[in-house]
Amino acid sequence: MKAASEIKNKQKRLEVVERKRIAKQDEKVIERLKKRKIREEQGEAAMPKGKTNTIDSMRVADETLIQDAEDEDIKGEQEIDEFSSYFKNLTTPKILMTTNRRPKGVSAFQR
Repeated sequence: MKAASEIKNKQKRLEVVERKRIAKQDEKVIERLKKRKIREEQGEAAMPKGKTNTIDSMRVADETLIQDAEDEDIKGEQEIDEFSSYFKNLTTPKILMTTNRRPKGVSAFQR
């Protein structure tokens, strides 16, 4: 079969490219379903899921980072934080949400 770049007719070329794209998607779906079936039958150890590399997961451990949430340094900082009342639900934040860049008039939530 000819490559899509060798086909002169634009409509035929687009049809060939679209068929290839759909076939590739179908293959991915079939592979995903096969992996899911293996996981259900044999357990997670048979077909483990991949680990997502995020910025935090790739970060090199540093002694300046505090990992323990019960550390005295963190507790003291949380008490003097200016937003601690919001996080403890002692006060309600005043938020105005608009969908227009320049709202006109009074909205229902401003009252």
